[in-house]
Amino acid sequence: MLRDETFICTHTEHGTGFYAITLAICGNAGFQPRVEALSTQMATIISMVAAGFGVALIPASMRAFAPPDVVFKPLARNDVVSQLAVVHRKNERSPTAQRLIERCREAKGAERPPG
Repeated sequence: MLRDETFICTHTEHGTGFYAITLAICGNAGFQPRVEALSTQMATIISMVAAGFGVALIPASMRAFAPPDVVFKPLARNDVVSQLAVVHRKNERSPTAQRLIERCREAKGAERPPG
């Protein structure tokens, strides 16, 4: 069970907010994580997991950077969400980037409020 594991998290001062997300997810599951290691980089956290220092809650998209001996498992229950943003140059000229930006705007407009 995760409640018995040592957790590795992003640094509270320099992280991306995943420390708070980890606390929220664990809190919703009825326990407080035992955080014993911090890092500012997700890749470092994955390396620490690979070295056996503990477990971590990180975005599934980081799977591409993990060695084969690191296992990613979806959470059974997770009511916590993280907001993402698209960052681009103000006067972006790349047609591919412009299409991505437009698709993101369309997706944002298609969002439905929770509930």
